[in-house]
Amino acid sequence: MIRSIKIKNFKLYHGLVAFDGLSKINLLTGVNGRGKSTLLQSMLLPKQSIIDSEWADKISLCGEYVNLGNSKDVRNIKASRSETIFFEYDTDDGNLCIEFSSDEDDRQKLDVDKVVVNGNSYPSKGIALNGFIPKNETVNEGLAHLVSSFNYISAERIGPKMNYKPAPDKNQMDAIGESVANVLYAHKDDSVSETLLDGLREIFPMLSEEELDDKSINGIVDFWLSKMFGRTKVKPSYLQAATVYVLNYDTDGMRECKPTNIGYGYTFVLPILVAGLVAKHGSTLIIENPEAHLHPMAQSIIGKFIGWLAKFGGVQFFVESHSEHIINSFRVMVAQEVLSAGDVNIEFFDDAYPDYSKKIVLDEHGRIEEWPVRFFDQEEQDLDILV
Repeated sequence: MIRSIKIKNFKLYHGLVAFDGLSKINLLTGVNGRGKSTLLQSMLLPKQSIIDSEWADKISLCGEYVNLGNSKDVRNIKASRSETIFFEYDTDDGNLCIEFSSDEDDRQKLDVDKVVVNGNSYPSKGIALNGFIPKNETVNEGLAHLVSSFNYISAERIGPKMNYKPAPDKNQMDAIGESVANVLYAHKDDSVSETLLDGLREIFPMLSEEELDDKSINGIVDFWLSKMFGRTKVKPSYLQAATVYVLNYDTDGMRECKPTNIGYGYTFVLPILVAGLVAKHGSTLIIENPEAHLHPMAQSIIGKFIGWLAKFGGVQFFVESHSEHIINSFRVMVAQEVLSAGDVNIEFFDDAYPDYSKKIVLDEHGRIEEWPVRFFDQEEQDLDILV
């Protein structure tokens, strides 16, 4: 698990900015343009760069996960060309630092000056990758986590489609959800662990055995979709002649539907469900706007899904969200003693704070004693006028 992230001279962040006290669920919320996405990009850039090249001596600003432009776009406006950009990650497996720079303004690949693993510095030229396995085994410990453990679901997910392309990696979701049909098809019959099933019974005490009749990954995806939208079954299939995958939805009171003939919420939430269920214990899942196209109850349910996997599946989450229903779902899980208050780290980003964000502390009952201005208070302000 990632315990802290330090960023220096990257985009909005001038000097060294530390995000300490990271936990199982890290909710990033607050005003726009204050650095939430920048924090997530500090995790995505190294993995994108390793995937982009068999050498770890370049940071690729444009690639599979993010497109940030050139070196001038990502260097903090107050930092000179001679100053380096710096990312540091403290994890359960050790400490990893990456320092990179560019003395030009128009480069999309920046030079990695050095990599530091557990205090030992290595020149980037010595980190040649062969199938994502560094030749230097000491460095491998730090880079392996970046390559294999991060998964990212972007806010820019694709809409409903008649068919989906094959996935490059059947064990991991792509950022926009194009791989969802292939990944679900590949894992649809895999069994879900008893630990996760026991966790469902803890979250939903009135759960009937009939609701857990199908204990496969496909069955548990259906379970969560049904909690959000009423009885739902999603059916992935492969059309070999066309080399494409298709999805069909069987919903209560309707005949089998194609994704284009059903609400957008199904398509936008499915990649999150599938990515979470195929994630390995100890991995990190980054999700932007899980609430997109979901009605309030479904937003609360997707929050419970995230809490369930964090507690019982050992998956760490970084969630960027503007949904009070999602934050309240975490608070309710704390109140119900499914999660502890320490399992939820809330970073509230606002220009009122010189360190860019403020931690919102939950007590053991899920309550917030100190409620900052602009932290999910718009409804209260509107109601004051209306009543």
